[in-house]
Amino acid sequence: RSVFVAGSNIYTAGYEIKGMKYVAKVWKNGNELFVLTDGSNNADTYSVFVVGEDVYTAGYENNGTKEVAKVWKNGKELYDLTDGTKRAEARSVFVVGGDVYTSGYESNGSNNVAKVWKNDNELYALTDGSNDASAKSVFVADDKVYTAGYDGSVAKLWKNKSATDLTDGSHYAKAKSI
Repeated sequence: RSVFVAGSNIYTAGYEIKGMKYVAKVWKNGNELFVLTDGSNNADTYSVFVVGEDVYTAGYENNGTKEVAKVWKNGKELYDLTDGTKRAEARSVFVVGGDVYTSGYESNGSNNVAKVWKNDNELYALTDGSNDASAKSVFVADDKVYTAGYDGSVAKLWKNKSATDLTDGSHYAKAKSI
């Protein structure tokens, strides 16, 4: 799912199946570092980002009926990005200047809407919800937020909220990393 290299340390985010549930985890140098969830509901992590001694992780945990987009810091839940009334997942995390940027999606009931969060607040929606969409990766530089993902069948790159089509939509495509 995601790897982050800090000095000689390699951090990996993902899940392990325990019984019939996905348990969200982070590994450091091949050894379990954090078990993020207790296994009572499915959970997964897609991204890990390290700043100094702090390890940030983005993913989701099911609340019993819906996936809730979440961010963890040092193995503890930092915050929910969504309220759990609609299906949502955090797909990427990037930390700069003390701010935590997260990209992912939240369902509008019909389609997934690509979104970006700053800390625990929605910064903006990248798509209008007329197509299934997701923001798969986020990167911040020079006060600009870059996001990669898709809207319908079109792979997209966003600079802040401004979209650039990477494909013409004639074939299904997704951009997954930036």
